[in-house]
Amino acid sequence: MVPIGDPLIALMRAIINSPGAKESRLLLDEGRRFVEGMPELYVVSNVVKDGEPIGSLGHGEAVWHTDMSYLPDPPMASMLYALEIPPAGGNTGFVNMYAIYEALPVNAEFGWHTAWQVGDLVLWDNRCTMHRRDPFDPAARRIMHRTQIKGKARPSA
Repeated sequence: MVPIGDPLIALMRAIINSPGAKESRLLLDEGRRFVEGMPELYVVSNVVKDGEPIGSLGHGEAVWHTDMSYLPDPPMASMLYALEIPPAGGNTGFVNMYAIYEALPVNAEFGWHTAWQVGDLVLWDNRCTMHRRDPFDPAARRIMHRTQIKGKARPSA
């Protein structure tokens, strides 16, 4: 397992505090599992320790979605950092919804999959990118940390 360190925290804080994002702040999701002492980092994991999950979202397949789209002002971006990965599966696919919309009714591929490696960090625009996780063996460990940048405005129709 790779410990989360100063470079990741510094990168996240630099993005959040960059010019043009001054009014952005991280979302804190009540009732979720966070890294102790760092409430901006949400634990995405299937690992169970002493009978209790250390994170959320488990090991199964996740359907295409955007993070926290149910909020009035959903996050404008999400970042996922790989700490432990299973030997097979658990990859994440991304698709560009702008490209799909512009190509309608053309049927084409507008996405990519990331085959995670320990230490990988992915940042995506949550407003126009859907993502999903592939299933993996529940006996394999997968630990990720996720954070989000609060959006400034509600999406327009």
